Amino acid sequence: GSLPNVIPEKVTLRLMSRFSTLEVGNQIRSGVERIARGLAQAAGLPSDLLPEVFDPEHPYPPVYNDPFLTERLVKVFGEVLGLGNVVQIPTQSVSDDFGEFGVVSPPVPLVFYFIGSTDPERFAEAALGGLKIPLLHHPSFAPEPNETLRTGLLTMGAAALTLLGKR
Repeated sequence: GSLPNVIPEKVTLRLMSRFSTLEVGNQIRSGVERIARGLAQAAGLPSDLLPEVFDPEHPYPPVYNDPFLTERLVKVFGEVLGLGNVVQIPTQSVSDDFGEFGVVSPPVPLVFYFIGSTDPERFAEAALGGLKIPLLHHPSFAPEPNETLRTGLLTMGAAALTLLGKR
């Protein structure tokens, strides 16, 4: 199966799904399994060759931002960065091991947030449509280190001091 004209004995397809709740993740998984098995059966595969879906547990649970904690930290971040520098973005399906903290008993309230990491001149150029900025995990991702670290330390420090009652 290593050449284009050779039919392999086995095919492995790996998918990454992102979801807002574990229930939705389970629906996605069962849907993928149902479709894969249905297509294989329609093609006449015997039962011993039907696809197997490996993913008894999702690699990471969804990350759910606690609304009260989010509101509290948005205010704090606005104080340390300036209100114009804090933007609330619509809900996204984020997959990260950070979500594990939200599924322990008792669950830990979470806030997963992003910080800007692009040089302001490059960002302005991208806003005009002249440049694409590679996102996190892209091989060309290149954050501006000084401002990125400064912003990360400011926000994390302010969050910690606030939640510890020191601010």
